[in-house]
Amino acid sequence: MKYFFSDDSLISWVDVRKQASGSQAAYLRARESASPEELARVRTALQGHGYMTTPMEKDGENMLEVRRFSSGQSLIAQLHTAGAISATKPERMEQNGKPISWWQWFKHHTYEMCLGLYIVGDSSYFHYGRREQKKFFNDYGKRVPENTYSGIAYFLGTAASIVSTWLRGDQSDDEVKKISARIHDKFAEAKITSSDNLARTAEKETHGLVGKIKQAFISYPSEIMNLGYAAAGAFLAVAARKKLAIFKNRRAAGNISASETEELTKLIKSQPHDVVLGLTTTASGLYGALKREREISEEDKAGKNIFEKVWLWFTHKPLSVAAAGYGVSTVIHAFSTHAEWVAATTSEKRRDAAYRGGFVGFNLAAEALMAVSSKGHGEGVKTDDTVEKSVVALTAETIAKQTPDKQEALITKMSAELASPKVMGGNQGRIASELRKQVQAVKNNRWSELVHAKKAQQAEPASDHVASAVL
Repeated sequence: MKYFFSDDSLISWVDVRKQASGSQAAYLRARESASPEELARVRTALQGHGYMTTPMEKDGENMLEVRRFSSGQSLIAQLHTAGAISATKPERMEQNGKPISWWQWFKHHTYEMCLGLYIVGDSSYFHYGRREQKKFFNDYGKRVPENTYSGIAYFLGTAASIVSTWLRGDQSDDEVKKISARIHDKFAEAKITSSDNLARTAEKETHGLVGKIKQAFISYPSEIMNLGYAAAGAFLAVAARKKLAIFKNRRAAGNISASETEELTKLIKSQPHDVVLGLTTTASGLYGALKREREISEEDKAGKNIFEKVWLWFTHKPLSVAAAGYGVSTVIHAFSTHAEWVAATTSEKRRDAAYRGGFVGFNLAAEALMAVSSKGHGEGVKTDDTVEKSVVALTAETIAKQTPDKQEALITKMSAELASPKVMGGNQGRIASELRKQVQAVKNNRWSELVHAKKAQQAEPASDHVASAVL
């Protein structure tokens, strides 16, 4: 949404852009009459409110990018408080850019939809496990609590991941902050003083013990889910082994009807399947939790045929591999469920098998979505393209402060660092070209520290001259 303001405001318009990923940033265009000193005061006020601000060239114009605001309305309120606009209501608003298509939204939210399907399936399995254990005790006089524990572990893994994802907020802001910290350190290694803005953005946020726990919780939603599933798989394998021994002992004891003997024989055949599916689930969960995701760089793709590129994509995404493993487990679940259904001698037992069948159906759909999902973090993994633009502009501010003879070497050095798979990934040539453009733009951007400092230096001699004339 683009907000336009009256002629007596320092800002002519604010363009709030929301990405398909859910991240958002605002771009402020200053009025021609606004001085660097006035804009510096506005920027300082926004930074004091916790916003991230970055001068940059965008769409051919010099602007100030703002991040970490909750909504367009809250940003406008802060701009009014800072004296940047004369009224809290814009003169007019207009929709800017193309609306986000359903396909763009879908591509960025497969993991959330996957969690939605999983929680329904997990609820069904939890209900199945609770009822199945009650009947198991009535039939055999023994308890196998691990079967119930597996349902709890499935449910808690998904539920905790849902809460973690919901609390995480705009991940692109955190990515800008983390990458800025690396760039700040690189400048420090070269004994170059970063711009005040880069230093501020790179500052580590301090947290107490509770804050650190919360930060870890919201940073790794997929890892939390996969660890829960790994535990569920272990419980399933243990439960199946225990049940196998109980079924065998019951059949060997004799004094049972032919129908019960037939039922036990079918159940005994199905238990090894449950042991395998439990171990497969545990292995998939541990891989999905512990394997770090890595963005595929353009260099990785070079010279690869279509099959090699597919394999590259598959192996660089831990959730894809985990989903394949879970899919195998779910198919085995389906066979075991079918065996339970066939072996069931009452409508109640068939109903309970149907609950497990619901778990199978929802899980297969969820795993299809997980296969194309990203963890949202890792080597070179970015929420969206705005992260790269922000980081490049932040880096350009510091490079522009150096003498012209040093700038090109720094552009080469910093573009190589940013293009590293461990930092941001991408093509170094393209990033270097964007850095050059932003370095030149920031020198004339009235929002920048550089222009404000130059104006202040130019004003000092004039003030001294006036003072001498008065004396």
